[in-house]
This record gives sequence, C-alpha cells and structure tokens, in this order.
Amino acid sequence: STCRNAPVALNPDGLQDTNLVYKWSPGKLLNDSTLYNPIAKVNSTTLFTMQVTDKRFAECIVSKTIQLMVIAVPELDSVSLPDSVLVCSGVPTAINPNANQRLKYVWAPAQFFDQPNSPNPNILVRNTQLVTVRISDATNPQCDTVRQIKIIPSSVNVTARFRDSVTCTDNPVRLSAMADKSKVRFEWFDGNQSIAKTDTVQIIPSVRKVYKVVGTDSLGCMNMDTVSIASAKITTDA
Repeated sequence: STCRNAPVALNPDGLQDTNLVYKWSPGKLLNDSTLYNPIAKVNSTTLFTMQVTDKRFAECIVSKTIQLMVIAVPELDSVSLPDSVLVCSGVPTAINPNANQRLKYVWAPAQFFDQPNSPNPNILVRNTQLVTVRISDATNPQCDTVRQIKIIPSSVNVTARFRDSVTCTDNPVRLSAMADKSKVRFEWFDGNQSIAKTDTVQIIPSVRKVYKVVGTDSLGCMNMDTVSIASAKITTDA
C-alpha cells in the first residue's frame, strides 16, 4: 500500500540483469516503464503488469501483476487551498481561515509566519512570495500532501493634494486627495471625527488644524496622508 501520489518502488527485490527486458504498464504512472524496479505515483488503487523477456530465449516471457493499494485519507483528500492569495503589504493576514483543525500544518519559509505550525497562521510579506505547506493527518502520519501558494501583497499610496499652508482669509478651503490606483474609498478626519467620505472636503480655516485623509482599496488595504491648515486673517479694524 502507499499514500496518494507518494513515490513507491514496484519491484525492489527484482533482478537487474542485462539479459532481461522489462516492460511495465500502465507506463504513464511510472518514471520509466522499462526499468526492473520503476517508481510509481498513483492517485487511486492501480493494477500494474510486469512483462519480462529473456533476450537469450525470446520465447521465454514471464508476466506478473502488482496491485498498488492507495491508503484513503479523506481528511487530506478534502483539503482545499487557493493557488494564490492577495494580502495587504506589511499587514499580518490569516492565510487559511477555512483550515481543518484536525490536521497538522507546517508552513515554510517559517520567517513569514507568526506560527508556522498553526492551521491558520498570520503571514506578513512586502514582496510576492511563494510559500509551501505540508499537511498530514495524525491517524495516518505516513501520508501527507504538500501545496504551494503564491502570496501577492497589495498596497495603496494616498496623497493629500493641498499641502500644508497658512491662509490669510476665512474663506472656505477645498482639500482633495488622490491614490495610485482606482476604486479607492476616501475618508477625511478632523482629529478623530470623520468629516467626509469622499476624495474632497471643504473646510473653513481657523486655528491651525491637521486634517487626515485615509484611503482604502478594494482589498481593505489602507494608507493615509495629512495636511495642516491655519488661518492668519489680517484685519484693518481701527
């Protein structure tokens, strides 16, 4: 018996003799169907046929069948992981929220994970990374599956178009913001108070204040910028 897709030698006690010609079938599941001891990888229980011919006696042909049984591990067979995952750059993100808690997970490279042996660790990256996870079941520890996931970080840059300044009037000032990508939601704040949920906001300068704009992209990645505005109105009252 063997684990699903695990390499296994079909004829380890076979005779390696240059006078013997081996032919195995089905050959597509073997590394080489003409070897005396080929390596097989199967997804399901498979019957292999070995045919051996002695070149010295062409009519002497021996056939043998070998049934390779696959150990059923339903928990591993049901594992579903994406080929790629989008995360926010520099933000710890749970990579496997639908993990089967009964299975054992080992994530690598370990330095990108807060808990590399957790079913659902947080990953933190700033550049695209290819990570692997080895998953096994305690009831059949000899069987495991290895998956690869491409981690793609996303980020958003937010810029307040109105730079820090002092105005000499108490006329309204329009502040605006821009981002380096589309579909970004903006929100302006006066201190901790939200004053607008658009890319522009109109304010009336008084004492010096710092206004903050936060941009959030479609993935939920956020960034911010600030602008300082103050009024220095000149009066001519006698």
